[in-house]
Amino acid sequence: MNRLIDEYPIRSFSWTMYSESIAVKRMDKSCFLHRRTSIPIDFKSYFDVTNLVKGEARRIYLVFKGITYVSRIELDNQNRTRLFWDNKLSEIIHNRLPEWAIISLEGSLEKNNAPDLRFVKSKIEKNTYGVDLINQNTISLNSEILSSIENGTHDEIKEDKRTYTNSKVYERDFYLRREAIRIHGIKCTICGFDFENTYGKHGIGFIEIHHIIPHCTSISIIDVNPITDLVPLCSNCHSMIHRNRNSILSIVQLKTMLKQEK
Repeated sequence: MNRLIDEYPIRSFSWTMYSESIAVKRMDKSCFLHRRTSIPIDFKSYFDVTNLVKGEARRIYLVFKGITYVSRIELDNQNRTRLFWDNKLSEIIHNRLPEWAIISLEGSLEKNNAPDLRFVKSKIEKNTYGVDLINQNTISLNSEILSSIENGTHDEIKEDKRTYTNSKVYERDFYLRREAIRIHGIKCTICGFDFENTYGKHGIGFIEIHHIIPHCTSISIIDVNPITDLVPLCSNCHSMIHRNRNSILSIVQLKTMLKQEK
């Protein structure tokens, strides 16, 4: 089912759909204890299982860090649509999120701080979804690094119903950063650089967040939309965009430069 862009994000229980291709599940106990999660009715179309009948199971493929894990979606006798992943992917989830696995055994997860399971529907392979694990505890704000790149003015700017007068705080708001990563992932939008792929465990969850509209040029109160106004960038691309403060490059401009040099 095609939806209008203005309909997003769509939220249902612990799920959020940001576009036709991107959906995020806020993880709960079932993800850790039973290697599964329930799929709300509004999200069945995202997984192309709206016509699933009781007792039927449909195979899907979850791709994490280049490795494909065979999984399934089934409709049980109580009309619950559930996604199950295999033991190997479950082991990866436990190994990457050990503190949350322990908390799951002890009680309920705190929904606001629980990690996310991010899905990206493949445009090429049918029933195939890239998956990422987003741990809120490892989302570094990188305030000192980013403020050294962007020394904007002290214009008053509104973010998430809160007002700041220091532009160095502007980009670092945790809510906006978390939403940007949930929507766009943690790879550089321009060159595709992934800190974890290069630096291993030390690079997990690290990325810088760039404002499409430079906050140093803002002269009035604005609302920041993480879907349209924020993008993840590696340190190199972020620095190149801001190298000339009087002529900040667009994403398209730097992408074009990069292609010309290859």
